[in-house]
Amino acid sequence: GHVWPIQASILGKVSFAHDIFALLLMLMVITHLLFLFFVLSAPLTHISSWFTGKVPEEFVKDEHPIWYEELKKNK
Repeated sequence: GHVWPIQASILGKVSFAHDIFALLLMLMVITHLLFLFFVLSAPLTHISSWFTGKVPEEFVKDEHPIWYEELKKNK
């Protein structure tokens, strides 16, 4: 099942490490999703900006005043 022969002792250790890191990755994904849905400071309506690349003007005005001023100058 492998391209080259691997000793059973090494394969066991690597498989164990792989399983541990896979569990840690799953915990990180779950944690990120929990923060996304339950601990957000901004409303969930801004999630659409991930896909559209656009942010509501009021949000920029309130949360990023320097950026807002730059945008107003460039109009």
